[in-house]
Amino acid sequence: MKKKEKNKKLGSRSLHHMRPLNIIIIISFLVLIGAVVSETLLLMKIKFAMPSSVSNIFWWTVVIAFALLLSVHAIIIAFYQKRIYSSQMRFNYDTFATIRDVFNEHKFLNAINTRYRHSHFNYAIISFSVYQLKREIFSHYGYAVGSKITGIVFQAIENLWLNDRRLIYGYDYNENFLLAIPYVQEGEIRELTDSVTSEVDTRLEQNGLAAKSSFFFGTCFSTDKKTTAAEMLQHSLIAGDFSRINNERPGLKIYEENMFNTMAANVHLADEIIRGLNDREFEVFYQPKYDLNLKRFIGAEALLRWHHPTKGLLTPAAFIPFAEQSDLILQIDHYVFDTVCQDITAWKNKRERLLPISINFSRRTLFQTDLVGFVSSKINEYKVNPMLIEVEIIESPASRDVLYLLSLIKQFKAMKIKVGIDDFGTGYSSLSYIKRLPFDTIKIDKVFLDDIEIDEKSREIVSTIVRLAHILEAYIVVEGVQEYKQVQLMKKIGVDCIQGYYYSRPLSPEQYLTFLKTNRFEKRAKK
Repeated sequence: MKKKEKNKKLGSRSLHHMRPLNIIIIISFLVLIGAVVSETLLLMKIKFAMPSSVSNIFWWTVVIAFALLLSVHAIIIAFYQKRIYSSQMRFNYDTFATIRDVFNEHKFLNAINTRYRHSHFNYAIISFSVYQLKREIFSHYGYAVGSKITGIVFQAIENLWLNDRRLIYGYDYNENFLLAIPYVQEGEIRELTDSVTSEVDTRLEQNGLAAKSSFFFGTCFSTDKKTTAAEMLQHSLIAGDFSRINNERPGLKIYEENMFNTMAANVHLADEIIRGLNDREFEVFYQPKYDLNLKRFIGAEALLRWHHPTKGLLTPAAFIPFAEQSDLILQIDHYVFDTVCQDITAWKNKRERLLPISINFSRRTLFQTDLVGFVSSKINEYKVNPMLIEVEIIESPASRDVLYLLSLIKQFKAMKIKVGIDDFGTGYSSLSYIKRLPFDTIKIDKVFLDDIEIDEKSREIVSTIVRLAHILEAYIVVEGVQEYKQVQLMKKIGVDCIQGYYYSRPLSPEQYLTFLKTNRFEKRAKK
């Protein structure tokens, strides 16, 4: 459906560009005819009243006027045709870094049918998306560089085509490159996809881009003449999406029948999530955080729950992994932030106790260029004190992310919003990461608590992280604490704050407000 809608939009844009040309041509042609007819009629009336020499001059005037108007008409047509042609040339150059024709989806399928369908050839269709790579490059290097990625990939494929003219390639304007090749075995397909990846990486390096292509290739082999090229293309796209959505490693995925049902279920889940967001079925819960030194609660983390109409209350594990593989996570993150701002404003109007709320943004949301603008607009819309907001970001293993995140953190801090790193210690660049980025809070992942009571190495790791964080003047939070022995151990190690079921599970807004008034931990500390 999306492809059809997109094709319709593309078609409507073409018509939009053609309408002014058609109108101008028609009007100029009518003016031309009208002028010639009017002058001819006028001359016919006065012809017999003039000497023959004067009459001849007037007739020559008619011919010259007709020629001039015709020339103007031709110039107008040529001018607009040139504009359309120039626009098409610019599109081809910007997108593919070339002026030669590239098969769109329709031409791609026609080429397959012409070469393969009416012969004994077996063949395979391969598809892969450059969407994620473009987004990554765009986030780090800006639009001007990100827009070149499609051209870089095309050049890589064209180079492969020069070495093997059997290859048919195309582009479907949904960020998907399409390949078809005959006489194939699985090993040949893997060699081809490896070659594409290698060629793209080489060109990225040549262009000074610190990135690696991580393509999810989907492929489908022709098994009989009953399966059309269009169906095979659809199957290859499904295989690629299946691999990406299920968090598999980038590479080649061969289509299997069960994938269709799985992807159909994912489409249904996506529709349900969108409906749930529109119908406000999602609710933000709050898990309090307890300061061991101050002996009181100093904040809470916003955690999303879904009141599903048939499945009951769902935790993020039921929908976040899927949403993170699509733009749905952007809608969910925006929904959570908007809801938190609404809740803080409502609590302020009721004169309830206000504590800072930490909100976790996904990686996809973090690398949206309008994130700071969105956060600022919501804070202004709901008149929220920015000191009541803390943004938690994920640890990133990529060194090129540091400069971008440093800029992002500085912008948040300029707004007086605190920034924390979530699940610290589970990434790949831990120590250098927190040294270079000025986090206010470092949250240690609960994985370190699994055996901390019996494993001395685990205790030493946490102790080292705590000492380092305090050197950097960061506030340490440990999540997932469930037992009193763990609380005592964390206090001994020097942890500042604890979040976990020992103090409280995630609470609905009403339960959270009640908890802040009646909890036994703060009452006990006052005695």
